[in-house]
Amino acid sequence: MIALCDELVANRTAWLTLMVSRNTAEDERRTQPENDRLCGERGAILDRIEAAGAPTTAAGAQAVARAALADAERGWDGHWEAREHCERLAMLAAAFLAGPGFDDPLVRLTRASIEAGERECAA
Repeated sequence: MIALCDELVANRTAWLTLMVSRNTAEDERRTQPENDRLCGERGAILDRIEAAGAPTTAAGAQAVARAALADAERGWDGHWEAREHCERLAMLAAAFLAGPGFDDPLVRLTRASIEAGERECAA
């Protein structure tokens, strides 16, 4: 379980890094194969995590929390978004389990991606 969750964190970090690098239409065309690969890999990893079932140890629960935060939908400010109160509460619990500062690099990557998109639109 822990290794699968770590795979998902690495996948989402790579995807966000890729999104930051896509500043032009040419960048998007050039990186589309990698985007497709990462998205397909994400689906396969999520399927394996779900097939593994619930974590059975505290370390497994922490790994699932990190994976949940890494895969969470992000808003314009780079932080995860929740549409329902129960989602928000679950993400708060995940943030606690993942540990202080875990989400910070993902927030920075998301913000950088959004800022790059804004620069492209302004050009």
